Amino acid sequence: MKKKWQRRRRRRRRRRRRRRREGEGEGKEEEKEKEKGKERRRRRRSRRRRKKKERRGEGEGEGEGEGEGEGEGEGKGGGEGGGEGEGEGKGGGGGEGEAGEGGEEERRRKEEKKEREGKRERGEGEGRRREKERRREEKEKEKEKKEKKEKEEKEEKEQEEEGGMGRRRRRRRRRRRRREGGEEGEEGEGEEGECQQMISPT
Repeated sequence: MKKKWQRRRRRRRRRRRRRRREGEGEGKEEEKEKEKGKERRRRRRSRRRRKKKERRGEGEGEGEGEGEGEGEGEGKGGGEGGGEGEGEGKGGGGGEGEAGEGGEEERRRKEEKKEREGKRERGEGEGRRREKERRREEKEKEKEKKEKKEKEEKEEKEQEEEGGMGRRRRRRRRRRRRREGGEEGEEGEGEEGECQQMISPT
């Protein structure tokens, strides 16, 4: 027979899958908010349980559950119960007694998993750090672009006010800026052509 927490988990998963299949419907946003609230409460509960377990101490829980672990499938089932959270200390002892080294390995894996989840909740995980780094770089690039643009606009304005630049030269400079440093040969040809144009009408 499945344990209470296993049944609950299965029910939750089925419900989620059904909602995903149905897709966008009326009251979808409210449903999402509810789901978020449930998730928060679940995390809080598991955190409380973990703290309580730490306060109680590992040894006490192991001593307690020796007989019970055996009855529920030679200790394996008991071990799983210990990790997941409904029967915290009780199953852990049974698992270790029956499985020996295997039980120890299982416990270590679960502890590592908990630690990773805790880091993710606190925002210290590897993926979260990389994401922050990427966002910061993007912001910096955006800032540099903006500053460059403002500087160029300011220079152009000043030159227009001074009147030291003809209309053609201004246009040419804008074109060059759009290209952002195209080939020098092309620019040279452009200048020659414009010189001829300036000479021809006179």
